[in-house]
Amino acid sequence: MADSRSGGLQQDLARTGCVDLDLFDFEGGIVRSHDGGFHGNSPWDSWGSVGPSSRASGPFLPLLIAPLLIARSGSSVEGFSGRVRPPNDPQRSQRSSPPASVPRPGHRGHATLSVVSHARSHAVSHARSERILIYGATGYTGRLVAAEAARRGLDAVLAGRDPDRLKAIGETTGFETRAVVLSDRSRLRALLEDFAAVLHVAGPFSETARPMLDACLEAGTHYLDVTGEITVFEAIARRDAEAKKAGLTLLPGVGFDIVPSDCLAAWTAAQIEEPSRLRLAIAGMDGGVSRGTARTAIESLGRGLIIRRNGILETRPPGSLERHFDFGAGPTRGVAMPWGDVATAFHSTGIPEIEVYLILSGRMPALLKASRFAAPLLRRPAVQRFLKARVEAMPEGPEARVRNGTRALLLAEVEGPGDQLARTLLETPSGYALTPVAAVECARRVAAGEAPTGFQTPSTAFGGDFVLSLPGCVRTDLERE
Repeated sequence: MADSRSGGLQQDLARTGCVDLDLFDFEGGIVRSHDGGFHGNSPWDSWGSVGPSSRASGPFLPLLIAPLLIARSGSSVEGFSGRVRPPNDPQRSQRSSPPASVPRPGHRGHATLSVVSHARSHAVSHARSERILIYGATGYTGRLVAAEAARRGLDAVLAGRDPDRLKAIGETTGFETRAVVLSDRSRLRALLEDFAAVLHVAGPFSETARPMLDACLEAGTHYLDVTGEITVFEAIARRDAEAKKAGLTLLPGVGFDIVPSDCLAAWTAAQIEEPSRLRLAIAGMDGGVSRGTARTAIESLGRGLIIRRNGILETRPPGSLERHFDFGAGPTRGVAMPWGDVATAFHSTGIPEIEVYLILSGRMPALLKASRFAAPLLRRPAVQRFLKARVEAMPEGPEARVRNGTRALLLAEVEGPGDQLARTLLETPSGYALTPVAAVECARRVAAGEAPTGFQTPSTAFGGDFVLSLPGCVRTDLERE
């Protein structure tokens, strides 16, 4: 149900110029795109709502796994779904470069993507002693982040909605706790005034990012989160000017979504003089996800693929774009997904053509294609309630053995003029192992005033080599032509 906290995401993104909003036709509660995909109305129309373990059981799972994988990444440009104008349509926006405030990467020969020279935020950080508020500390990811912050000895306080659950986490980590709900704007703002930065880990971010971000801008507190949602990234990017005026850093996506992929994209793009196309491929995403991610995924079922063409976010039917990638052991098939880098890599690199693929096997690609026909059913309230009830019977998230025993592989391919090609491989710990480490390090740096002000991505804040400072991350240059 829509609330009245904000105008719709369509208006938010229309003002960014990042999406051609005239592309979309709405037909009641379900949007039928002219490219064959089905897309539901979005909680983002009001900054409203935005998770399943791979061990979930039930006869409906074979049908659901594919669309859940789509939704895993934050899934869709929720609220803009519909037909994409053909590339030769004269009314189609021709934007092909990032906003003027976003720097282009360095070029070939640079050892790393240079950190941009925006004013840094020493005044805010020093006045508040580099103290960090971790909001959402009682969730699965939140507890991992709190434990990592304690291990690192950060000056942090844990916050969330439930005082009893917070108390238990506080006793385990040794941190003070504060209970506050995001809807209590004045209390939230007053709390944030005591902190240099907030690390926001309470999803769904399409529901929670706006109130937290508004409070941060009012309180003068740097903002970080662990979202992976395309719509959230683009909406936060629209607050760039406000943040710069306030001397604040806005850094969403400081977990596995999108630290490794963003740094990899930036590094690889810097090897090409005029990069024009970026493809990212991700393998090793089979370790399961948390209940919170599952709930987010269910809410996003029935939406399609998002890619970037000529600088514009465009929709495609699920499973409609495939490509083979070689991670070093021969070609393997990837299926394009709406991963957050479709939004952020544009801001990091200026590359106008961006696609992100997950490596899938067996029947998964076929299930993805079939999922578009089940979308209207999957969006029905009764089906949503049934699926969410099943989520509660799943494990809360991957156990430590799985988190620490699996690895992820990421491959970036960047093309340039004259058949130029750069390919780079990055190996990292699993998503849930990397997220707390990356998030805590990003928060530490931002709170210490080490990041530029305004909207940032991990690579524009800290450089393309930042990911190599995280334990277990290894980068290999495969090809440059």
